[in-house]
Amino acid sequence: MENTIESNAASRESNPTPPEPDMSSRDTDAGFDIEDFVHTSGEGFGNDRPMDADNGSVDVAALGSFAGAPTVAGKKMSRKEKRQAKREVARLKKEAKLAEKEARKSYTSVKSQLKDRDKELTSKTADARRKREGAKDVVNYIGYNRMYQDGICEVEEGLFSSSISFSDTSYHSVRDEQQKSMFSALTRLYDQFGANTLVQMSVINTPLLKEEVGNRKFFDVARQGNDAARNDAQVFNDILNDKVREGVSNIRRNRYLTYSVTAETADDAARQLSRIETESSRILNSMGSKAHLMNGTQRLSVIHSLLNPYKPFYFDYQKDISAKRVQTTKDCIAPTQIDWRPDGMFNDCFKLDNGVYGQVLVMKKFGSELSDRALADIV
Repeated sequence: MENTIESNAASRESNPTPPEPDMSSRDTDAGFDIEDFVHTSGEGFGNDRPMDADNGSVDVAALGSFAGAPTVAGKKMSRKEKRQAKREVARLKKEAKLAEKEARKSYTSVKSQLKDRDKELTSKTADARRKREGAKDVVNYIGYNRMYQDGICEVEEGLFSSSISFSDTSYHSVRDEQQKSMFSALTRLYDQFGANTLVQMSVINTPLLKEEVGNRKFFDVARQGNDAARNDAQVFNDILNDKVREGVSNIRRNRYLTYSVTAETADDAARQLSRIETESSRILNSMGSKAHLMNGTQRLSVIHSLLNPYKPFYFDYQKDISAKRVQTTKDCIAPTQIDWRPDGMFNDCFKLDNGVYGQVLVMKKFGSELSDRALADIV
């Protein structure tokens, strides 16, 4: 105990208490540095607590908390120092807000992001679009450049797309809880697409071919497990085909999700498209819908059904697209004509082969409230 007291006394003799500073000279002390003061003081300065690790940036909250507190020497800050500290706090807060705003790219809404993206895409593909609009034949007018066998399509130079086909979810025939769950999953599906991804959902009604009317296999009889099941499958096929003959359901309805990304080459785009396909299929499967990635032949079949209704589609990449043949995939799906002024008088519709007329309607604006039956009622 005596050794401890002697040691403390010796310490006071070797380290005498410094004289109190003159407060009149502190107002003009140019050597006072607030940032150094904050970092050396730490939280709860004046005690022996270990300081928090310095992350290299000023903690604005900590800086604001020390204003008006006693200094290291136990004296209050002068008015001039308080004003200086407040100005420093305000400056640092302003810098922090500016840095945060810059980090978020200062976008105010998704609409502005989409507008910037469309402007960028338009400038990149302006030449190709002008050539397509001025095309003198149907083949060059069809809106894509190349359709690869794996299903990746080069829409324009530097813009690539893929499509997923998915089945119906029977949304309107399930309970409210299941409908809410499906709606939530659909929201997640749309939210996964960033502003740099183009996305389109399509519901396409295709008329059945004459040879298919009344002869469709809704249920595969051969794949049933026993005689009773095979008999039931045949009965259901007969009933449904009778309905088709009556004209009740003589169309085929398909659903597609098409998404596009920008990339230098098809190989670069394939990696991005694959990630989107994996997540989209997972969400669709969680809704009870069966989803699968479409290959090139399947995507061409969809385009062919729109340009050539009531015509069968026969196509094979190995036979129809080869080094010996100069034709492209567009040659295999193009109609012989697209007349934009049929009969020389109509300008709000177009005419395809076999006397088939078509028309495009655009919904420019939706109401603030939209029923969940809106799309079902339209299609």
